[in-house]
Amino acid sequence: MDDLIFNNKYRNIFLVEDRNYWGCCPFEYKRDRDLVLTYDFALRNQILSEGGKSGYFDSILEPDVLEEYNFDVYRFFSSWFKDKEGRDIFSYKGIDFGNAFRLELWNEIINSVRVCLSLLAVRSLQHRNLYVGLNNRNTLFFMDRLQIKNTSWNIAAVTRRENAYYFPISKWLSERTGKRGLGIKELVKSVAATVVDVLTDLSIYSLRNGIEYNYIFALKYHPTQGIIESLKGRKNIRLVSTGYSGLCISGKERRLPVGRANFRHKSIASGLMLSFEKKKSQSLKVEGLEISTLLYEIISKIITRVLPGYISGIDEASEFFKDKKLNLMLTVSNIGAANGILCGYCKINNIPRYLVINGMLGNSFLDESKDATFINSYSESIKKNYFRGMDNVLALGDPRMDQYVNSGFKKKVDCREPVILIGAAGFSPMNLISYAAFEFDFLNDILIAVRQLKSEGRKMKLVLKVRSNGYIGQYRSFLSEYFNDLDIKLFDSQPFERVIRMADFYVTTYSQTCIEASVLGIPVLYYKKDKEFSHPPFDGRSELVSASDPSELKEKINAFYDGSGIFEEFKKFSVLEKYIGPLDGKNIERNLNFIFSLMTNEKTEAAHKR
Repeated sequence: MDDLIFNNKYRNIFLVEDRNYWGCCPFEYKRDRDLVLTYDFALRNQILSEGGKSGYFDSILEPDVLEEYNFDVYRFFSSWFKDKEGRDIFSYKGIDFGNAFRLELWNEIINSVRVCLSLLAVRSLQHRNLYVGLNNRNTLFFMDRLQIKNTSWNIAAVTRRENAYYFPISKWLSERTGKRGLGIKELVKSVAATVVDVLTDLSIYSLRNGIEYNYIFALKYHPTQGIIESLKGRKNIRLVSTGYSGLCISGKERRLPVGRANFRHKSIASGLMLSFEKKKSQSLKVEGLEISTLLYEIISKIITRVLPGYISGIDEASEFFKDKKLNLMLTVSNIGAANGILCGYCKINNIPRYLVINGMLGNSFLDESKDATFINSYSESIKKNYFRGMDNVLALGDPRMDQYVNSGFKKKVDCREPVILIGAAGFSPMNLISYAAFEFDFLNDILIAVRQLKSEGRKMKLVLKVRSNGYIGQYRSFLSEYFNDLDIKLFDSQPFERVIRMADFYVTTYSQTCIEASVLGIPVLYYKKDKEFSHPPFDGRSELVSASDPSELKEKINAFYDGSGIFEEFKKFSVLEKYIGPLDGKNIERNLNFIFSLMTNEKTEAAHKR
């Protein structure tokens, strides 16, 4: 626990969503006797600047405590759908698909445990009154169920609201997994996709000429994009995915059909839910308190809503492939509805599943990329640390790295007036140690450091690359409010490989982009603001130059200006290959060769014998 917070006695504790709620708080506040806990960087910054006591509600426990719970919660997460004998309760047509709900539940389960732990920690503090101003439904739900005594207030109707600075995870997830409407735009897209389905089927039939097609279900994402483009050039291969790359009808790819759940699907779903309510059996305790009943309550509400669609998806997939030869599944993780359904389909039909990991997997408790016939871990380091030496894991390199190696680009670095690129951080909903305002805490430290350097005469041009899941509007407001004296160029949707080329120096958080920049000869500084337990090279003890606090951050940036050689080691391919795998420009070729060997059954037969 944070000693500054937990070694004190308080008159009142205020649990506050953001500074808009704080502005409407009707209760007396005394900065020397009260504590304000919030999700919002802006409110915490305001309270601290006024001499008060404040902390992040979702980051008040020690990292080592939270890391233990990371392992506990992921054990529950990987088994909540199993009965006492370890069998999947959600099984239809022989396909086990309980794990396919992962994306629907990920934030709900992890955040529920985070909230529970934080509330129990707050309850343990010495205080007279707890005042609550929140609209976070999960926190309010657990506060009620844990019977934590509090007095609440609601936000008043105001004409203008101030910006809050923390990641809106609920908004982001609803945008990704929420139920789509049936408006004109959605209807047009649906009709267009159906038309393309028909024309594609006709194209595939007309081009057959006696060829027996081999079908590959290929999940399109960054690590598989180069592989998929190469597979499109093979005459005897047809690709199936969750959507089309565009409206070009080439006969090379086909969308997996998506149907609507009907009455029969809903009836089957009702039966499965009844079975689930009877057979669910997993346990999870936090601070000695059994919370699985509360988690199952949340899970049941979500699964009841989406289950008919999953059953419909199994019917659609089974019908689609009954007269087609599915030879392989190519994927990047064990996440997603179609992905999970096809994984189950391939298992019962002995079809090989080849998984190319999505980025550098650096946390030991994670398990979202461990279920496949064979797995490409990129490097021996990831195989050792994340996969713990699993014998179906191979280090075949990251296909994305080919474009960097083969570009021939090497940066001529300017240390006198450099372009400093800041890679924005992000909240990690999958890790209990992360917290919602982390990205703004991270950026604040870096910009304070560069502001000080500018005042000391250092010249620079500043560029900020916002993550693809970030909200650039928040960043514009943040920079305007706290750093309007700095001229900063923002990018968000532009590809990283294009933005990084303008940089002379790159400062970022835990990210594979550290490797990508280094391959191009750009010095990298890893600012370990987070307290997560990460694998090399992000452990603070590897060749990657790192800083762990604002003072060291400024020191390392100054070292770059002074031409220090500390950044050179991590540019060496021999060092980078330890962490990312081969950098010979042949990763796509290597992965393709392995895929073709799987399709000839050479390695698959051996795998099924294990």
